[in-house]
Amino acid sequence: MQNLRPYVFWQFDAPYWFQKLNSSSQGLSQNNAEKILSQSSQFTKKPSHFQKDFLLFVSQFKSPLMLLLIGVITFLTLLYVLKVKEATFQTGLFIESIVTELFILFIIRTHKNLFKSKPANSLFVLSIIGLFLTISLPYLPFANNIGLVPLPLKYMATMLLIVLVYIITADILKVWFLRSLKGK
Repeated sequence: MQNLRPYVFWQFDAPYWFQKLNSSSQGLSQNNAEKILSQSSQFTKKPSHFQKDFLLFVSQFKSPLMLLLIGVITFLTLLYVLKVKEATFQTGLFIESIVTELFILFIIRTHKNLFKSKPANSLFVLSIIGLFLTISLPYLPFANNIGLVPLPLKYMATMLLIVLVYIITADILKVWFLRSLKGK
């Protein structure tokens, strides 16, 4: 046997994984698939219509179309409104994308309005730390080494305004969507 580091799966060849997974390059045999299904189906709960609709709705916040839309708005604002240089553009896009993802966590974790639902302390504290690190990273001494530059207050405020508008819109749409589902 080869001397392999643990957990480095790409160093194993395909036959090893087929054997380990009791499979082949053609997939599971009919018997193996039925055996696995019979063992797990008793513990599998089918999602309700509401859960399917909610998951479909939540996936829209992470969909390529929504990410493209927020990216285009940020791109156009940075490039044509603020007329920033390359490093400032990259820093602004970095901050906007991380902060957006942090706030989306708070939106998709509850059926309630973002401001009416208290998150778990651990989520809140870790998100505040992540927010602080994200915003402060361009101002740290090593920021230049990773391609980030300090953003002027005007640019930072603009990025945070874009995020705020996106988050408020997403939360309003979530609440509206969930209310419309209750009517079904």
